[in-house]
Amino acid sequence: MKIHVTSGTGEGDTDIAAFDKALWDAGIANYNIIKLSSMIPEGSDVVVEKPEMNNKEHGHKLYVVIAEAYQTEKGKKAIAGLGWVKANHTKGKGI
Repeated sequence: MKIHVTSGTGEGDTDIAAFDKALWDAGIANYNIIKLSSMIPEGSDVVVEKPEMNNKEHGHKLYVVIAEAYQTEKGKKAIAGLGWVKANHTKGKGI
């Protein structure tokens, strides 16, 4: 399984507008986002790259582990992050 690690930022008049812009920036817009916990299956290949947008997959499911942060005060920043750990003795398995 290939797991993409990507990131995006977005601003908007509402939280959902900002979130949508962040999905576009991350290269994962127009999917039905399904949030998962952070378990990495054995045999996974974790790559840090923005996926190419594919209009043929509009509305398809996309399983994600996601970090979100919102800020409503102008001039303030919102920062969120994820990390992962893979065991040396396994083939891609981790958290």
